[in-house]
Amino acid sequence: MSAVIYINEDRKAVITGLSYETDAGATVYLNAATITYTLKTAAGVAVAGGTGTLDKVASIDGKYTGIIESTVTALLTHGGKYLLQVPIVEWTKNGWRELEVRALKRGST
Repeated sequence: MSAVIYINEDRKAVITGLSYETDAGATVYLNAATITYTLKTAAGVAVAGGTGTLDKVASIDGKYTGIIESTVTALLTHGGKYLLQVPIVEWTKNGWRELEVRALKRGST
């Protein structure tokens, strides 16, 4: 199932619990990561203005948030499928998230 981005509306992007496990089995949260996002069409073409950053939420370990602005979502096609690509870097710990999203007009399915 795809996540939904509503056309002409801001969309919050959230990553929670960003962490890794040490060799000793301890969980270490990534609290100083550089996290960006790029919104692309299903064909891999970048959406105009569809890039940004996720900022660390100060009081919660491993949580980052950002906003995909309505000026970007206004460019999406109703029913279209898109990819939200999210590279994550903190020192030597690198990660990648990719989420399929579907663009809808509010009130449609």
